[in-house]
Amino acid sequence: MKDRKKVGKFGYGLFSPAIAVSIFIMTAVSVFFALLVFGWLSANMGDELKDSTKWLITAVTFLALSLSYSAVTLTLRRLTVKNPVMKILDATKRIGQGDFSVRLPVRRKKKSYRNEFDAICANINAMTAELSGIETLRQDFIANVSHELKAPLAVIQNSCTVLCQPGLMDEAREKYAKNAADASFRLAGMITDILNINKLENSRVALKPEKLNAAEFMSRELLLFEHIWEKKDIDIGLDADEDLFFTADASLLSMLVRNLLSNAFKFTPENGKVTVAVTRDKYAAVISVADTGPGIPEESREKIFEKFFQKDVSNRTAGNGLGLALAKTVADTAGWTVKVGDAPGGGALFTVRLPQNG
Repeated sequence: MKDRKKVGKFGYGLFSPAIAVSIFIMTAVSVFFALLVFGWLSANMGDELKDSTKWLITAVTFLALSLSYSAVTLTLRRLTVKNPVMKILDATKRIGQGDFSVRLPVRRKKKSYRNEFDAICANINAMTAELSGIETLRQDFIANVSHELKAPLAVIQNSCTVLCQPGLMDEAREKYAKNAADASFRLAGMITDILNINKLENSRVALKPEKLNAAEFMSRELLLFEHIWEKKDIDIGLDADEDLFFTADASLLSMLVRNLLSNAFKFTPENGKVTVAVTRDKYAAVISVADTGPGIPEESREKIFEKFFQKDVSNRTAGNGLGLALAKTVADTAGWTVKVGDAPGGGALFTVRLPQNG
């Protein structure tokens, strides 16, 4: 009912009362003028014309006025109803064919003065604008997926081709086998991330909150990257009290934290440091992941959570640009917030806020 009140009360439209009111008024006017003609004829030509002739002239007058009004009404209805309807039908047909660039003119800008057609056109414009944005994202996503799939597939194909050659030295065979294995792991990881993002974005996930010990949870997640920090000689810092507990969906939080840690270890140079901290107040638990990498420029911070965005194109082999997008999708799904800023002393600082009931 609220939306209905926004539509103009007497604007010409599909269900406008103005038409009924105008029909009543013009019918009354036609009858009035016809009766005036009959009265004039009776007063001035009473003896010269028969009563039947007077009534005939009166009827012709009424009919002429009615036909004139009908012509005006038909023209008005054509301009105010048929033409907008045809434009809307043409627009919906084009939208159905995949043309999301359709925009219809809205004659009345103020909502309080709009009729039904203005409201429909405004809604169609809003719908096509949203569909156009979604279509652009879809095309970009497909293009990016295709591009990202080609790289590891090419490595696997080339490596397998070399491995099939006879007389290959053991050292070379080991090198190309490792290249193929690394590319396959990267490909599998990207496909897993895509499936996880699609699942979270297109289905309702039933959250399973449980009480987690901060120190135990974060230690377990950090240990998954032990081979990386040992190889790069990265110093690990964990700031979480052993008696600190918070409530969260463990599987979703693990997915989020692992992607943040993966990003931190990827950009932290050798002999650098990754610091993880967990704090809690009355309203939320806060997890922070800081690194001593190059940091993230201010202009890139809104884009890093987009799919396939990579700030450093020279480091593309280190990831597929989906990790932070997945982290953001997980946070949105669970009702958490994830932000990025500057770490003390340089580097990036990711902060995740998990609301708590008490």
